[in-house]
Amino acid sequence: MADDYGLLDKDGDAAACCSECEQELEWVECGNCEDGEHDAYDLDPMWYDDGDTITCAQCGGAGGWYWCAMCKRID
Repeated sequence: MADDYGLLDKDGDAAACCSECEQELEWVECGNCEDGEHDAYDLDPMWYDDGDTITCAQCGGAGGWYWCAMCKRID
């Protein structure tokens, strides 16, 4: 069951549930980044130093999102 604030751990400390059908959600990793960040130096070595990171625009730095397989929606 989801917690009162909807703040759930992707590591499974709490079972995330869909807000519509209450089905258990699955964590889907973002295919665009690694743990919510990009290596900025690889993207543009002229502007960034080695080791600099920027937040992923696709997942907003979360590294993925919860997906309801029954409703086919991101929660």
